[in-house]
Amino acid sequence: MGFQRSPPAYLSLTPRSSRLVVRGLGGVNYASGGAGILDSTFAGRNIPLSKQVRNFGTTRAQMVASLGSTAANDALSQSLFLIAIGTNDMAAFAITQQQSDVAAFYGSLISNYSTAITELYGMGARKFGVINVGQIGCAPLQRAQSPTGACADGMNALAAGFDDALRSLLGRLGSDQQRLQGLAYSLGDLYGLMQATIADPRP
Repeated sequence: MGFQRSPPAYLSLTPRSSRLVVRGLGGVNYASGGAGILDSTFAGRNIPLSKQVRNFGTTRAQMVASLGSTAANDALSQSLFLIAIGTNDMAAFAITQQQSDVAAFYGSLISNYSTAITELYGMGARKFGVINVGQIGCAPLQRAQSPTGACADGMNALAAGFDDALRSLLGRLGSDQQRLQGLAYSLGDLYGLMQATIADPRP
């Protein structure tokens, strides 16, 4: 990508870095630790996905004011929008132990995810890189809570079910070229990568 380090966090932008972003010469990191797809995920302690999208809207408005609508849209259409979110939603759901509501939980997540992507598309985004949720049941904290140090299969199943739903959503959005013409995406399989690495950790 040409970056020597991660793009600056949105809330840390200086006047100089803001000018570079507005001119389409640099990226911005809108992510927030602990954030979720749902606004309710650890509410009040992070910037949820919906707010991150609104923050991008502010950046886009600045780009349009500086460059004009045509140039701003052209720059954004060539940009990559990387989204990696969902792990915290799984963790928050597991804490509530509402296992009977898994289908409704997935439905809420996918609805919010779809809204975020379509809103970004409406603001000029065309290229998306999406990373799914990994084997969260194999996180050190989860394994430390097991007497045998094994992965928490229930947590992994929760993540895998969401990943299936996310894959289906992206397929639907990507094929809807009448409504979302030019939308393209690549799905990074973090779940599969973790699964393969744990099965064979040798370099």
